[in-house]
Amino acid sequence: PPQGAVAWHIWPLFTPSPQGALSVGGARPADLPVCGGPMFSRRLTLTVQNLTGRTAFLFGGEWFETGGWAGPRAERIGDQDVTLEFESKGWLQGVSGYVYFHSADYSQSFMFAFSVPVTTAACFTARAGSVLPDFQEIYDRVPDLARPGASLKRSDGCAWETQDLRDEHVVVRCVILPQTGSSVVLDEVFARRLKQARWCRSTVVEAQACGHDLPQAEIAGPKRRSSSGSAVATSGGSSSSSAVAGESSKNIVERIFAMEIDNRSEENFKLDGEWFQYGSWQGKPVRSIPKSSTAKLEFCSDEVFGGLKGLVWFVNESTLDTYFSAVFTNPLAGDGTFNAWAGPPPAELKEEMGVAPSVSSYEGVQVRPNQCVAWNVIERGVAIRVRLIILKDLSPMSWSDYPPITPEEAAAREAEESAKAAQKAKAANTPGKDAQRSTSTALQRVDAEDPTSGAIDRFMNSTRPRDMFDGIGSGLKATGAGIAAGAGALILAPAVGAKEDGVSGFFSGLAKGAVAAAGFTVAGVVAGSAQVVRGVMNTPEALQHLQSGKKRWDAEIGAWVDDSCNLRLEVANAGEESSDDSGSDDEGRNKGAPRQRVADTAYYDIIGVEPAASPSDIKKAYYKAALRVHPDKNPNDPEASQRFQQLAQAYQVLSDPKLREKYDTLGKEGVSDAALPCVDPMVFFSMLFGNEMFEKYIGKLYLAMKFDHIAKDFQKDLLRKSSDDGGEGGLPSNAIGDSIEREMRSASDSKKDKQLRRQQHRREVQCAASLCERLDRWVIGRDEEGFMTAAYQEAAELVQASFGGRLLRTIGCIYEIAAELFFSSLRGNVVDWGMASWKESSQQYKTRWNIMSSVARSAMAVKKMHDVAGASVLGEDSPDTELSQEQKEKAQRDTLSSLEDSLPVFLQTIWDVSAADIESTLRRVCDKVLKDISVPWQIRLRRAIALRRLARIFRDKVESTDLSQSQVAKQHLEEALHGAIREKP
Repeated sequence: PPQGAVAWHIWPLFTPSPQGALSVGGARPADLPVCGGPMFSRRLTLTVQNLTGRTAFLFGGEWFETGGWAGPRAERIGDQDVTLEFESKGWLQGVSGYVYFHSADYSQSFMFAFSVPVTTAACFTARAGSVLPDFQEIYDRVPDLARPGASLKRSDGCAWETQDLRDEHVVVRCVILPQTGSSVVLDEVFARRLKQARWCRSTVVEAQACGHDLPQAEIAGPKRRSSSGSAVATSGGSSSSSAVAGESSKNIVERIFAMEIDNRSEENFKLDGEWFQYGSWQGKPVRSIPKSSTAKLEFCSDEVFGGLKGLVWFVNESTLDTYFSAVFTNPLAGDGTFNAWAGPPPAELKEEMGVAPSVSSYEGVQVRPNQCVAWNVIERGVAIRVRLIILKDLSPMSWSDYPPITPEEAAAREAEESAKAAQKAKAANTPGKDAQRSTSTALQRVDAEDPTSGAIDRFMNSTRPRDMFDGIGSGLKATGAGIAAGAGALILAPAVGAKEDGVSGFFSGLAKGAVAAAGFTVAGVVAGSAQVVRGVMNTPEALQHLQSGKKRWDAEIGAWVDDSCNLRLEVANAGEESSDDSGSDDEGRNKGAPRQRVADTAYYDIIGVEPAASPSDIKKAYYKAALRVHPDKNPNDPEASQRFQQLAQAYQVLSDPKLREKYDTLGKEGVSDAALPCVDPMVFFSMLFGNEMFEKYIGKLYLAMKFDHIAKDFQKDLLRKSSDDGGEGGLPSNAIGDSIEREMRSASDSKKDKQLRRQQHRREVQCAASLCERLDRWVIGRDEEGFMTAAYQEAAELVQASFGGRLLRTIGCIYEIAAELFFSSLRGNVVDWGMASWKESSQQYKTRWNIMSSVARSAMAVKKMHDVAGASVLGEDSPDTELSQEQKEKAQRDTLSSLEDSLPVFLQTIWDVSAADIESTLRRVCDKVLKDISVPWQIRLRRAIALRRLARIFRDKVESTDLSQSQVAKQHLEEALHGAIREKP
């Protein structure tokens, strides 16, 4: 039959019940869309029917690898059938991605992943239920669609069938099934078909990875390797263990490692994590080791010629601070290795796997000091079997034990503490000198820099190539720059000479240009050759550090530095560094100290703080109140704009110490004559990019810190000039120009630069500490479901802020790249690591290109504004032309219109520059979180897993506003400026 008839006959399989019970079905719509458009276009039509009863699903997020929505996005899936349309957006791309919905309380979710490519088969799968899965992982293993007319496919909470499977157009119908125990009654025909449905292949993979059985599960296909490096068996059947055992019996190079564990402690242990470089569990993973009982852990190789190499750890259920950890190998050639610990975990469990003793060296019962376990190897060879006892008295983990220190490090630390104490004592005796000296090892390099000497050394270090390949690249750049400069001189010199002296000047300039070209070219070749030689000389050192894996190359200083950080120590040192700043800000504003009675509390009441509140408390309360009364959040309230202006006015007074003092003493009358408005850069950028809600993730932007320094210096200059003139007659006419000129001359001031770098370092440390605290619910508390629910709720709130969608996607992208780099480094696979590094590099180049494009567009917009304004001024100044009032007003309107049309371009430029700052900051933040030696390796691995989940939640959020429209851009800038303007007395 024709293709359309096939779809017509399949559709009525979901039939309405004549008894009136709820059913799945309905007639095939007469206007079912048919794919059209250019050749190789692809389209997916998905009809969703919700049979959960009263649960409605709201749009949560999306991610498209290719293509996107065909028409408006669906925002809700209720009782009525909803048809979702997706289509390719370019030639030879297809359409692929995933979309998810959630209930209002985030207790239920529905997602579907799909791929309709140009060259291969179409794929589809879906999930629904109370569990929030990793949508990206489901997409990565989405299976092929069945042909039209085949049996239903089902998964957790969903069932679907293919209705049309043409190359250019795929039609699928999906049903969200009632929850277990629901009173919803399914149609008999559909219920019978549902019982005969075959489980989706990806569902079988997930069930076997978790050790669950699925009834009537089909064979799920080949084994896959998880993204964290552990191999997950995916062979199906009613019993995954029997399937693996059957397959293992056919492997002539199979390796097995078995542990028979006797837990004599008072702790019940549960499986907390695993990592396999080769191999996997033999059968279902063992989820617990009960106290005063035995358990058997079995592992086997899963690849031909792969052997077995991995580790596993458990944590106690009561306090989650006592571990049982084990590392094991059974290679194809050579002896196997084994080691185990109970109580505190080793600092570097993965490194212990590489240095574990050989099982052939164990004779009799082994009791290692401080490891709280005893074991005996009872079988060696193809199968290694170990009997192990977890001893009774176990010590919990103490965070202060990490990182463990050697005696040499202890002596060095003691000497360093003594030096610090002497330095503090000296600083106390000489106030003002070395008061800002850094106690953080990360800032010692900044403090040690001498701005008056060593310029040549700094230049040589910054241009030092890492290795031969880096030297070749740097040499080619230097040579190319020399040739380009020479070509420019050869072209420009004759042109300039001809313009000045005619023909003689041309030939004179040609001679000068030839000499300059030769000089520049020779200099470029010499510099390039020197870089190549330096790179070759540095190659042995680079190979040594790359093999050790403990050093990374710092291109800024041209040296290898430790590729780790002690975040706990850096947080403590950053707190010491910022104590003076916070003390000065809060001077005289101790919240607990008694204060004199204020004349008026109206402004305090508007912001929602007590009169004794500190400046930091006022700032936090202002951000929260601004988000609550913002006109965008109250579109139906005509008084919202007025309340927002009152809030901004109150903050203008209370955020300035002098104005606040006047207000406390005299009330509103004391600040009514305020003048000289200025913009608080910190507040402006915070209001423009997400308010305070994003500050814990991205900190204070570098642009904000830079402009804050400039604004403070500018105000000091103006006040000083005003006081020099006796405070009469206003400011001198040249005051502003002189201040701007002075700021331009001091742009490269090393003292200010060092201060900004210290602020940037504190920003990174504070963001890293905040991110660790955000991840602790998953990492330390083991509350994965609570973490996911809270993350979805937080993302839904953050996306409503100014630039919320863009900020979330930027943060999510960097978090995901950092996690993937961590996992690829664990696997040791050069290809995987190269792909992750390429993804990071591509993101950096994309950001740089966006900045260059935005700056170019801004320059063109400025030129256009200048031309429009110049034309109007020329008309006014022309002696032969006298413009009418109407013409003058038109010229003014044209100028304002040109400015307003350029606002989206300027705003985009500000965003692109800020995005580059955010990305570079978050890369260093993620390095601190994932390379933190103040926690054991297991915690860092769990951080990486939680970070990737959080990244994908943030990444999938969608921008809700169109910033390309001039009115929207104008509104964003006006609101940020209005909130940041402060009146100075």
